[in-house]
Amino acid sequence: MGWIAGRRNEVRRLKQCLLGGDVVSIKLEDGFTFTIDRMEAFKETFGYLYASLRADAESRPEPPPVLRAVARAKNRRDALERVLAGYNNLPVDPEALIEEGRFEPVSMLAGLTYQEVIERGGIPDLSE
Repeated sequence: MGWIAGRRNEVRRLKQCLLGGDVVSIKLEDGFTFTIDRMEAFKETFGYLYASLRADAESRPEPPPVLRAVARAKNRRDALERVLAGYNNLPVDPEALIEEGRFEPVSMLAGLTYQEVIERGGIPDLSE
């Protein structure tokens, strides 16, 4: 057992070295650990926000792997706080994600709910 535990520590240190040392590790409900570089986590969550902004007239994009890992985390609140690192760039309700592991879209348009935006046919084209 000691040999296996030692190898796990070596693998963990190797991952940290390869990922640059600033990593977010999320313990999942199934016993596995999801590990990602903090900057990659930020890029994935920001990209998800941007794609959601563009897609409000259509269907929302699938959440990135880092947010799917948060949804499966043992402690979702802690995992989300570590992934977002103080930023709030989520196009979903954070409480639904934390409490239920569910991705509930929120409106990206001030003053309207997500349902109201969809009922109006999405965000109007104001480019002209």
